[in-house]
Amino acid sequence: MKSTSRARQSLQKFSLRAVALSAAAFLLLLAHAQVSHAQQQQQEDPFETLRKRREELSRRAIEEPQRRQIEEGKLVGRPSSASAEGRPPLGASSKPGVVRVVSPEEKKALAHMERGLGYFSKKQFERAIQEYREALRLMPDMPALHNNLGSAQFALGSFEEAIESFKRACQLEPENAQAHFNLGLAYLKRGAEAEAADAFNRAAQAYLVTGDEHLSANRLKQAEEAFAQVNRIDPGFYLPYLKLGLVYEADKRYPEAIQAANEALRLQPKANAARLILGRIYLAINQRDKALEQHQKLKDAGETDKAQTLQKLIDAPASDSQQRTP
Repeated sequence: MKSTSRARQSLQKFSLRAVALSAAAFLLLLAHAQVSHAQQQQQEDPFETLRKRREELSRRAIEEPQRRQIEEGKLVGRPSSASAEGRPPLGASSKPGVVRVVSPEEKKALAHMERGLGYFSKKQFERAIQEYREALRLMPDMPALHNNLGSAQFALGSFEEAIESFKRACQLEPENAQAHFNLGLAYLKRGAEAEAADAFNRAAQAYLVTGDEHLSANRLKQAEEAFAQVNRIDPGFYLPYLKLGLVYEADKRYPEAIQAANEALRLQPKANAARLILGRIYLAINQRDKALEQHQKLKDAGETDKAQTLQKLIDAPASDSQQRTP
């Protein structure tokens, strides 16, 4: 798709600018001596909201791959894994999000991981590393464990070891945006700016893919968080604002959708998909004149298909236009 191609081209323009922008997030995390799961309290400051969101995303980076890997007794996405071969399914009656342990080794591994998380939260990083290593001995292909191990190594200042752990997490789960981001932070600490830029670039791509998957499944909160992460990596990139506009439109948060679409246009005046979003929203809030203005701008830009799409919505009865989906 052309939009996907343009997005990937734009993402390739990340470089030292992405490193500089991500340095702020790095310093925030470093202040808490942790990368992927921060749990200590701090005095309120201007970055408090960002800190809390990073904590939540980090927690999910641990929990979600765990669920995906052992739910229903198979390693999802890794069909060639020896641990998944020949294992009978546990049935289709399990509830979504429920982890079903299928072997004593996996049960022991998860127990070690839980203890590791507990030690990490108490800043007992050496003991956390010991627990993570024990868990990895039992489940060596679990990305979240490598990510957690890297976090504890990072907290101890063992950046080379942390880099290797984060790299392994990325190898096992290339779409793990959190692991790529953490890898970028570790590279940044070592002064490897080119490698850090590449890691942040991969993190942004992974967050965009994840956000699109959530948006397609109407998981709007998760989609918003994924696209917002791209904004934090590079606030000057237009595409996540465009995606957030779609999220807010679907959630009927029209003022936020208008703001996001306009920001996308400010950063990239040729992002005409944002004008289609604006046109739909203006129709939804009964501002037909503004919708017609966006329609004209689409025509002037040569966006015939988008202009025709918006024209059909403009011509549709009001009751129909209020029920359309993005």
